[in-house]
Amino acid sequence: MNSKHTTAIKSFFASGICAILGLQPAAAEQIIFTEIQYNAKAGNPDFVELTNITGTPLDMGKWFFSDGIDYTFPDFNAEDTDAHIFKQFETILVSPVDEATLRAAYPSIPEDTRIFGPYNGALSNSGETVTLSDKNGVVLTTIEYNDGGRWPAAADGTGHTLTRINPNLSNGEWRNWAASDQPGGTPGRGPATEDNLPTFTTEIAQTTSTWKYDQNEGNVDLGTIWREPDFDDVTWSSGDGVFGKNSADPFATPWTTGGRFTYYLRSEFQFDELFSSATIDIESHLDDGVVFYLNGQEITRFNMPSGEVNFDTPASSGREWQELADIAS
Repeated sequence: MNSKHTTAIKSFFASGICAILGLQPAAAEQIIFTEIQYNAKAGNPDFVELTNITGTPLDMGKWFFSDGIDYTFPDFNAEDTDAHIFKQFETILVSPVDEATLRAAYPSIPEDTRIFGPYNGALSNSGETVTLSDKNGVVLTTIEYNDGGRWPAAADGTGHTLTRINPNLSNGEWRNWAASDQPGGTPGRGPATEDNLPTFTTEIAQTTSTWKYDQNEGNVDLGTIWREPDFDDVTWSSGDGVFGKNSADPFATPWTTGGRFTYYLRSEFQFDELFSSATIDIESHLDDGVVFYLNGQEITRFNMPSGEVNFDTPASSGREWQELADIAS
């Protein structure tokens, strides 16, 4: 699925701005589904694999599946005080059969992998929503898998499992799930880590990129509509960075200075990767302050006062060609 995003940049006392933005995966949930066997090969049981992707032990007493299968994790037990603790970076399995039966069906399950169950009900062979909630009913993780569309067909009855590709990208995004390389999958072995996952950076803009801009010659309040993706900037000028005015610096697009607080810049880009969990890395040289917006929402600011800002809000202090490096989720 393609999506279009507009980056709108509002700079204050800005005589030059250049930006390089990159998108990388970012962690979201603490507990995630990492493997699902929803339509096992005849004679084998299904299973659900969960992983704590944090370095923090979690109390999973009375956690329960509020959608899909029916199972509630055991509460604190004085005779086994660690049984209700989901250890840091631990992977567990939830099964519709007893532990011995599941291990017999999937001999590759590591000896130290804990198996919970049996659960009641069954995972739908045609797809459904599976949700894990804590004891107070707060959703911890959820997925709506499917056996059709762009979901992996090999996971539907051939013995292969639905396997999560990247633990730090979207749980419910079909592009983050694949059929296991081998029948039976890899139950209990957990997800790949960031160390062995491919990383990617998508460059959105660079110093010499072309931007639409408004020098605000009349010092007019443009409100907030200019930040929106569907704002009509056809009357705005276009130019290549760097923007500004200084006889000692080679600006590609000279600006007029004096009599105004704010200059407005907009840039539109196309990003076709998973966007539900990403970071934007911004590097910029500017004078004096700047606020960055993405699709109408502020993502970061530099040398600007806190709270609401408008077209005549001055920068917090005078900065001359200050380098900015920031990361926004």
